[in-house]
Amino acid sequence: MIINKRYPNETPEEREERLAKKRVRERKRIQRETPEEREERLVKERKWRQRETPEQRAKRLEGKRVWREKNRERVREYRDAYYVKNREKRREYRHAYYAKNREKELKKFAKYRKENVESIREYGRTYRAKNGEKRREYKHAYYVKNKEKLRERQSRYRKNNRGPSNAQNAKRRAAKLERTPAWLTEEELKAIANLFIEAHRRTRATGVTHHVHHIYELQGKTVSGLHVFENLVVMPEKAHQACHSRRRKVKSGYNYTRV
Repeated sequence: MIINKRYPNETPEEREERLAKKRVRERKRIQRETPEEREERLVKERKWRQRETPEQRAKRLEGKRVWREKNRERVREYRDAYYVKNREKRREYRHAYYAKNREKELKKFAKYRKENVESIREYGRTYRAKNGEKRREYKHAYYVKNKEKLRERQSRYRKNNRGPSNAQNAKRRAAKLERTPAWLTEEELKAIANLFIEAHRRTRATGVTHHVHHIYELQGKTVSGLHVFENLVVMPEKAHQACHSRRRKVKSGYNYTRV
């Protein structure tokens, strides 16, 4: 039991009532203080916290944690009200802080995503299922408002990421032809994307344009292939065109390099 020397005979109920009144007076005083008084108070608090021992700091933080657990609903209501009242102020602060600490924030977000992959995916699935119509309306409105900006961004991305862009385009075309099996795994899709990245790398390294070729065409006259890793090879543009035009066959022994 905690005994206060100034109030040695008070009961626990009286002590709780006294401290509650003290907290109310403190909140009212903080609400009335001027910006200069607030800055002076914060400076004093920072100096005091610099002097506190690890035991005092642990005790203070534990007390805060216990109080938050005990008053969870009250804390949530206060945060919601504060956010509604200071939405623009908070938004400006977050933008300014992110611009100043961009590298630090990116590392923190990357670490969090790596450690919480499943929880993030589950939250995304739940949110999309709950707000599907709302997200579609927002995306459409954003696209209409920023059409030119989005087109420039997509063009810049395709120019700087030819390999992944070519893989995505080939996947889209194959899906249109219904030649992409539904049973492909994430590893197999990644292997297909790596073929397009390798084709772009060879183009830059040799100066000769390379393509990813389907060994069995997606829409052949006699036999049709699938858009799968086993049906794809990297080859120079001339050999690729020769296969499509049927004017000549690829030289025997051509090295169908796998990635």
